[in-house]
Amino acid sequence: MLVASSNFNIEKCWMNAIQFNDYRYVKQLSNYDTFYMICLHGWRHNLDSPKYYIDIIQMIHELKDGINYHTLLEDAKDQKTYRRLVRTLCTVYQEFFYLNDVLIFQQQNQKKYPTIFSRSTTTRVDLYKDFISYQFFSYDSFAHSVKEFRTWVFPSKRDISNELNNDINRNSYVFDFIFLYKQRLSGMLRALFVKT
Repeated sequence: MLVASSNFNIEKCWMNAIQFNDYRYVKQLSNYDTFYMICLHGWRHNLDSPKYYIDIIQMIHELKDGINYHTLLEDAKDQKTYRRLVRTLCTVYQEFFYLNDVLIFQQQNQKKYPTIFSRSTTTRVDLYKDFISYQFFSYDSFAHSVKEFRTWVFPSKRDISNELNNDINRNSYVFDFIFLYKQRLSGMLRALFVKT
């Protein structure tokens, strides 16, 4: 079940989209909206691959002053994606601090997020706390956090299948649900009690 976790206005994206080549009905997102979407997509995957960093860094290098962080963050506040964008950009700028020489990001905070580049030196407890922060507290409204929590606690069959990396029709919902919680619990116990 897909749960709305923002007030994102997709119509605005399509209004700002430009015609792609000579195609009448094929559109391309504006640079602004592309950057916005790339940041949100990177957040959705908790920046768990270098490709998300590369996409964001390349756009910053390419667009430079064409990215107006003030406008971006004001739009994010209106659309309830502010915390996600700030977390994503803070993480990228934290890891690649030279980006401030290309385009300054003023909203950087003192919180250090574990990244794919620092996970080997981050304690399991800190990684687990970061997961909880990312999973449930990256939302701009309490209602969105509650919806995400409810979806995580009672996932759909498709969500369970995705998390377990198995075929959606392989087992019954109850079997997969129990197996999912066994896996989650063992992961939590390992994070809290097993020394690395």
